[in-house]
Amino acid sequence: NPAENHPISMRWIDRARETRGAKLIVVDPKFNRTAAKADLYVPIRPGTDIAFLGGLMNYAMTHGRYFHEYVVKYTNASFLIHPDFTFEEGLFSGAQVGEDGQVKYDTATWQYQVDEDGNIKKDPTLQHPQCVFQLMKKHYARYTPEMVAETCGMSVEEFLEVAELFTSTGRPDKAGNIMYAMGITQSSHGSQNVRAVAMLQLLLGNIGIPGGGVNAHRGESNVQGSTDMAMLWNNLPGYMPMPTAAQHPTLAAYQASTPKSGYWTNRPKFMVSLLKAWWGDHATAENDFAYDYLPKLDSRDHSHMSIFEAMGRGELKGLFAWGQNFAVGGPNVTKERSALANLDWLVVVDLFETETAAFWKGPGMNPADIRTEVFLLPAAASYEKCGTVTNSGRWIQWRDKAVEPMGDSRDDLWIADRLYKKLRELYATEGGVFPDPIL
Repeated sequence: NPAENHPISMRWIDRARETRGAKLIVVDPKFNRTAAKADLYVPIRPGTDIAFLGGLMNYAMTHGRYFHEYVVKYTNASFLIHPDFTFEEGLFSGAQVGEDGQVKYDTATWQYQVDEDGNIKKDPTLQHPQCVFQLMKKHYARYTPEMVAETCGMSVEEFLEVAELFTSTGRPDKAGNIMYAMGITQSSHGSQNVRAVAMLQLLLGNIGIPGGGVNAHRGESNVQGSTDMAMLWNNLPGYMPMPTAAQHPTLAAYQASTPKSGYWTNRPKFMVSLLKAWWGDHATAENDFAYDYLPKLDSRDHSHMSIFEAMGRGELKGLFAWGQNFAVGGPNVTKERSALANLDWLVVVDLFETETAAFWKGPGMNPADIRTEVFLLPAAASYEKCGTVTNSGRWIQWRDKAVEPMGDSRDDLWIADRLYKKLRELYATEGGVFPDPIL
């Protein structure tokens, strides 16, 4: 809803419509202010995004509305998949259902076919039954206009109008842009939603061109920067994967996992550069550039939901909620608030007392039964600090400070710096496990 939540973005949308003949489609459960200005508004039932996007992909592929040359040259659509790959009754090949009902996959049949030299086999005509394109076409054939309409709560005519208009961008002289916000990402299948959006845009040739792309409307200007700088549990800066203790005990083992082709063949150089940036003169070729200092992942999942499940079992003692409001933004806020009550301590770094900082006041909570000690550190807003941000287009921008922070508020870097220096002081005076990386 950029008309209300991202007015600067809406300004450019309006300009494109007024001067370039662009069309605006709004798909939203609510008829909001952006919808009021749209050329086409279609309601959608919450949680049915995959069916809607699948229907658009099916329409593009069955009606020849995809950008064939782009798809062949710039995607893996022509790559051949293992002959035994299948999808039947809701399960991909290699599915193994455990006694607990959980499904795990042996992904051997998901791999590409390769020739004797290790090169991926391809079919540039996109006709081979095991090429990615044909497998996608078969998979998404189930998303007929009738099925989409019934699932998503719209009419067949409404869906077809959207499909015809948006897939008209699948040609070299057109561009289509998809803008989304929390409605796509904040659900238990948010990752699948985003992937479906990306797949649709790749089919239409709308990635990497002026006016195209998949553009997330952020609630904070530097959310993309937080991803670039590895705020996710399984990433290093620059989107390099975190090493695992079992698979990558040494730098040589980590570098051995480098892809054989493409941009990421540069990963060994990126990793060495990162290690030298972090540990300076202490990172030398003789000690594998201090690779041993780098924390390694174990076999457990440390993503958002898994952390809260572990918290609910009493396996975590403390948590930093740094600019995140779990008690509102999580997929099961009742469960997450209950999990917070199992902590010994909780530090919330935010602009004001959020629902997470005050979770013990929430519905169903009895403060007398909660042992969690909560610390609230007031943080500076984006216009109260200077520094760089990375926007959705991966552009690095410098932002000057507009006003001084209110009261005792401090910017994030100040808080992180003071925490690090205090921890380093404690390690120096009291010792601790493996102090070398810190000291």
